[in-house]
Amino acid sequence: MAKRKPKLTELQRRYCDILFSMKKPNQAAAYKKAGFKCKGKSCEVMAHRLLKKGIVAKYYKGLQEKASERAEKSADEIIAELEKVGFVDINNLFDDTGALKDIKDIPEDTRRAIAGIDIVEEFEGKGKGKKKIGYAKKIKIYDKVKALENLGKRFGIFPNKIEGNIAVIGINFIENRRTPKSIKKRNAKKQ
Repeated sequence: MAKRKPKLTELQRRYCDILFSMKKPNQAAAYKKAGFKCKGKSCEVMAHRLLKKGIVAKYYKGLQEKASERAEKSADEIIAELEKVGFVDINNLFDDTGALKDIKDIPEDTRRAIAGIDIVEEFEGKGKGKKKIGYAKKIKIYDKVKALENLGKRFGIFPNKIEGNIAVIGINFIENRRTPKSIKKRNAKKQ
């Protein structure tokens, strides 16, 4: 006789979903909120046991892995956007004659670095007799230095903070407990 594969019940699924969605996961509270009946300390024990069950543990771990993948993808997307701003070439905004290109002709990576566009029409004369003589376009690019700074911090290129005129970089040093005097004493004893 073939063994039946255990299936996750709706209550178990709801428990995992509620527990996973909590900012501060509380197994007993999620257990009650999912619809399980319990009182006092027994809620904590029963919720803990349920989360240890094979199928429930597997489902909960799957939720965690999906969230981790989403967070990693989001981080990669943020880094890609910072790179677009940090390494934008404003030459891509202009054609060979030096005139500003139409927005549709500007490469997408360059467009993503644009913070805003102001277009001001210029007129000559007043009232009904005024005549359009041109326009001025201003293009503002996101802060390139800030984008590069954020990328540098992300990849550990720049110091985490500056104290006085000493840069403190996130590197751990192991303190050498031997001082030059203790080394001299040890060497003197050997001789």
